[in-house]
Amino acid sequence: QAPAKQTAVAWAVLAHQVVHLPMESGAASPHSSSASPRTTCLLSSATLLVLLGFPFLTASSNTISEPSYDVEASWIPGSRSDFCPQERAADAEPEAAQAETEKMHTYLLQSSMSRNPTNKTDRMSASEETKDEMIDPALAPPIGKWRSWGHHVATDEGETIAESQGNSDECAARCDMHPTCKSFALCGRSCYLKAAVLTGFETRVYNRYCSSYFKTTATYFPKDASLARPSDATTYEFYVYRAQAYGGIEYPLANVNTASLGGVLWYLHNEVIGSCRGKSTWGERKFAIARIRRFKVYYKPTAPLRRRGLNFAVLKSFDAGQATGPHRNALHAGPGSGYLSAGEWEEYGFPVGCGKLGEWPHQEFTTGKRYPDAVWYSMTGPCPLHHYFGQSIECKEEFPGGLCSSPTGQGNCTYTVEDAGELDLDTLVGIRPRWHNRAHFCSRCGSEGSKWGRGGCGLRFWDNIWNSWLNARRTEAVARAFDEKYPSHPRCADLPPPPCDFDRRMY
Repeated sequence: QAPAKQTAVAWAVLAHQVVHLPMESGAASPHSSSASPRTTCLLSSATLLVLLGFPFLTASSNTISEPSYDVEASWIPGSRSDFCPQERAADAEPEAAQAETEKMHTYLLQSSMSRNPTNKTDRMSASEETKDEMIDPALAPPIGKWRSWGHHVATDEGETIAESQGNSDECAARCDMHPTCKSFALCGRSCYLKAAVLTGFETRVYNRYCSSYFKTTATYFPKDASLARPSDATTYEFYVYRAQAYGGIEYPLANVNTASLGGVLWYLHNEVIGSCRGKSTWGERKFAIARIRRFKVYYKPTAPLRRRGLNFAVLKSFDAGQATGPHRNALHAGPGSGYLSAGEWEEYGFPVGCGKLGEWPHQEFTTGKRYPDAVWYSMTGPCPLHHYFGQSIECKEEFPGGLCSSPTGQGNCTYTVEDAGELDLDTLVGIRPRWHNRAHFCSRCGSEGSKWGRGGCGLRFWDNIWNSWLNARRTEAVARAFDEKYPSHPRCADLPPPPCDFDRRMY
């Protein structure tokens, strides 16, 4: 006694042969144009009844069982022409009608085997197969982008489930393909696939050789959870200034130093104006500086900094985008030392730093105290550990800086900047229009001035850096020039520098 499914196939083959029996001599073939469409349809209908699994055809011998097929499997088209292709194609060519009939037989055979399980075991298997297609959420792969803490590993990395060799992209691809990999550690080119799910906010430790990688949609992962939330600190609004050349790339105000008005004038007076050769061209000041730019800053300190009783962090010096010091608890400073400040940024986020000229960390600038409110600021941007052209994407994500569109006091959103105008130095100090340009002035009169004395040809704008009264008058003159050139902006006196309250003992 054959299984029911095999019995159905056998009946289907037999019925198919019946349909194609050769006719008696002189009789027409069922697929010829002279055959009766109704006769062919009856034979095909018998085949359909077999393939749809009617109980009297699939039951064991001497037994007629109740129907065991599904409602969907017992569906029968509503008209005879739906399952009688010969009747639809009675006027077509004999070859086309035969091809359509054979195509319908093949479809019915496949439909019967797949849609009409003939016993309980088959039906259960089909149901279980559907359940197996569902994915257990616990086994689902992490969502987002692969990120790293950079030379930090999670305190609890979880079980190592596989090891391989490759770079970070190759390790990430292997982890994506592994069914139980949720994170990985990369040490050089050695990759260790891990079962632990990391979110980026786990406790971690510095590792010189290894980094933990995890998948997430977030980009900033401070150790202190308060850095991920807005602070309740006061938002400061004030002007800052920079001495710059004309032309070149206009970089955002990130990983740079700025100053109060008194601070930028002291810098020009002390270091810039004495040169007539600049970078390489006759008539240029030092660094080709030719203008004073003004910016309006909105700044909000972070919660960890406020818990120390401070609103400003330490003043960092920047060289081509890299923080060169001073670094907390480090004796070394200068180019290549940016990594030594990583601990400060992890603790406080990226607040604005400030320093009064003539006091630590620039106590050597004693004449800075002769200018009113002479303060320098540090505006920390992405990846301050390295120079501009050595800043990787991973570094920028781990150390994003504080520049953002609207400061919240979160670790990575402490200040925003608006352009607020500029003044041409040649016009400001009186070189033009009396002389064609500064090169003409230098050729005729020599120096514009210095920290020791006045300029040639009676130019007295930079007279005597040691005189506090003259320095105050210079500062007022520049503020007045800004106010007159930009009357729609707040006056310089209305947005003075806030108190620089940095205290290294509290920091």
